[in-house]
Amino acid sequence: MKIYPKCLKGKESFVSFDGHWLPCCWLPNFGVIYEDSIFGKPEFDLSKNNIEEVVKNALFREFITILLESPENAPYACKKHCGQDSGTTSNHLHKKIRYG
Repeated sequence: MKIYPKCLKGKESFVSFDGHWLPCCWLPNFGVIYEDSIFGKPEFDLSKNNIEEVVKNALFREFITILLESPENAPYACKKHCGQDSGTTSNHLHKKIRYG
C-alpha cells in the first residue's frame, strides 16, 4: 500500500474543540482519540504555537515520514482516505506544506 497524504496537498486541516491542530478531520474518527495520539501533545496546541511551528515540528515530520516510508504503520484513517493499493495512481503528491 502507498499513501498519498491529502494533508500535504492542501486539504483542509482540523482544529479540535480545545485548539489542537490535526492534519485532517478524518484522524479523530475511526476510533483514534487524538488526545492519546501525537496530536494531543503541546506541539500541536495552537494556543502555544502558530501553524508554521506546528507543521515544522519534529513530531509532525515523523508522522509524515511514517505515511510516506512505512505506510503499514500509518493510522487507519490515513490508509482508508489517502491510501492506494495499486502501484499506479493519478493522485500525485504535491507538497503544499513545507517543513524541515
